[in-house]
Amino acid sequence: SIVVPLMISNLLSFYISRKLQRHPIYEELALQDGIQLPTRLEERRVTEVMRTSVQTLSAGLTVREALDQTIGSQFHSWIVVDEKGVLGIIPKSGLQQALADGAGDKTVGSLSASLNHEHVHKDQPLHLALERMGSTGLDLLAVVSRANIRSLEGIVTLADVLAAYGISGTQDREEGQ
Repeated sequence: SIVVPLMISNLLSFYISRKLQRHPIYEELALQDGIQLPTRLEERRVTEVMRTSVQTLSAGLTVREALDQTIGSQFHSWIVVDEKGVLGIIPKSGLQQALADGAGDKTVGSLSASLNHEHVHKDQPLHLALERMGSTGLDLLAVVSRANIRSLEGIVTLADVLAAYGISGTQDREEGQ
């Protein structure tokens, strides 16, 4: 068949061109014409900004106890854990809503409807964490093991992701306006 010789000739052509011309010809021609094409930057990974020291909420805490425990926290969401590991993430608004609904004595673990199960793995691109935080409205995500998604390895926060991209927090933006 003619397919095999064509594949070999294409691979050989590619190999020779990579040895003689390190940069793609289209990029070189664009630069020659004064056009700067976007280049693919090395992707940043979750592990670069991941925090390993994590404040979690025990699934056995009541909603009232959880709200008391989170007073003064810099975050607006918390990882909920039980003896087996991560159950999910609960935002402060979820705790406050449960309290307003008269569920102040219920355990945090029983609020499965309020728990968000979004997570990332430490080898995933940082932009994925940002996208997931944006779609869920959370200010942090659990970083979990690939072998066991209930095994918490750390957290990644919105502030840390933005700082990695050179964007300061909202306080700095407000001061600059």
